[in-house]
Amino acid sequence: MPTLVHDHDGTCRTPCEQRGSIPHHPAQNLITIGLAWWLIMGLFVDGWAHNHLGDRLETFFTPWHALFYSGFLAVAAWVGWLGQRGWRAGRRGLLALPQGYELAALGVPVFALGGLGDMAWHTVFGIEVGVEALLSPTHLVLFLGAACIVSAPLVSAWRTPTARKAPPGWSGRAYWPPWPCSAWCRS
Repeated sequence: MPTLVHDHDGTCRTPCEQRGSIPHHPAQNLITIGLAWWLIMGLFVDGWAHNHLGDRLETFFTPWHALFYSGFLAVAAWVGWLGQRGWRAGRRGLLALPQGYELAALGVPVFALGGLGDMAWHTVFGIEVGVEALLSPTHLVLFLGAACIVSAPLVSAWRTPTARKAPPGWSGRAYWPPWPCSAWCRS
């Protein structure tokens, strides 16, 4: 049973209804997790390339960056589609997004700016190797944007006003979506 909150006019609403946001659907979280997996795998593959091939790389346009940034484009398009769907339903601003996806809306432009900065950084300063790649200012901005995006399904599940019980026939599958998000945010 959802938690009910009494409004100033005495009506009872769920916290999601009171805030005016769109409740999430578990399938949205699963799709976001799959696309975030693509983004995070691209991050790790790109990190591997920086550490093992960085001294031989001479351009920003590598297959490793292509995997990383295509994962970002996929998850950004998905978050944009979710927002557009809410926009068409008459919601504006962050309320157009499903509950818990506000951080993803922040993470998309942060990541995009970090990506443009990363391209400029690599063009001017070259490809970093080792710890320099981890501590590059543009890479830190990319990490921040990615963490905001990847955490959206976790925040969404956390804010669900209903009990955390799996629907009949799901046998516990409703519990697992937050765990990969939590692990990826910490990785």
